[in-house]
Amino acid sequence: MKLKDKLGYIPLLIVDGGYNENIYASDGMLLPMVKKENFIIRRDYNKKIIEKFIEKANNLGFIVLNVATEEYDISLQTRINRANVNFSSYNKKYENILKEKLSLYIALQYDPKACTWDDSDNHLTTYYLNSSSQSENLASLINNHLRDFMGFVKPSNNYILKNADMITVLIDASFMDLKKKLNWMRDEDFIEEVSNKILMGCLQYFGIKNIEVISSAEDAIKRDAIIKKLQQKVDNLDKRLLLCEDKITNLNKYINKKL
Repeated sequence: MKLKDKLGYIPLLIVDGGYNENIYASDGMLLPMVKKENFIIRRDYNKKIIEKFIEKANNLGFIVLNVATEEYDISLQTRINRANVNFSSYNKKYENILKEKLSLYIALQYDPKACTWDDSDNHLTTYYLNSSSQSENLASLINNHLRDFMGFVKPSNNYILKNADMITVLIDASFMDLKKKLNWMRDEDFIEEVSNKILMGCLQYFGIKNIEVISSAEDAIKRDAIIKKLQQKVDNLDKRLLLCEDKITNLNKYINKKL
């Protein structure tokens, strides 16, 4: 069953892997960054997770908008404006659908603590808007799948959460301070797993408990290819039958002549 058939509409997923190259201390002073080869740059981590998430979400039939496609820092305000403008336009298409069920905003943030590799801070936190039960619900559903990464759910008044017009969560990957897990963070299996877990939480928010319920575009392509091959076999069989019929007809004509 396709996503639209299951829900009656196609949800809009807005993703934000934006980053800020500058890290500031509480007094506003710029903190030193460690050398590039010693840590995973935020844009690399965010981008890989977001790209894999987009690939999976598109494959399941979601409409996906990435508000931070540039290779340089995009301000929070710009990203939020992009999200809100597109959501407003999309909402007009589905005015009969509740806003909280029409679109989700998933922001992924790698927030190293000045790259100090603080092993005491090794968790992943999913933040929700503290005045929104729907945002809390989404955060909890995503976190249920991220428990392997010592996940926590916390309320927040973060700028993104407060200013986005749709249900929003912010996933903070501060656990990347662990230097010993650098290779793990770069691993394709890790990227695959994290993106898949976030997507599973989103699916459950829309009431889809089992991903197998939704047929993916990839499945449809494979199915169409199988059908096409079967049709070709049927067509070839028909041609052979026609040839046999022609031979039988010709044989009967030959026999009749001889008789």
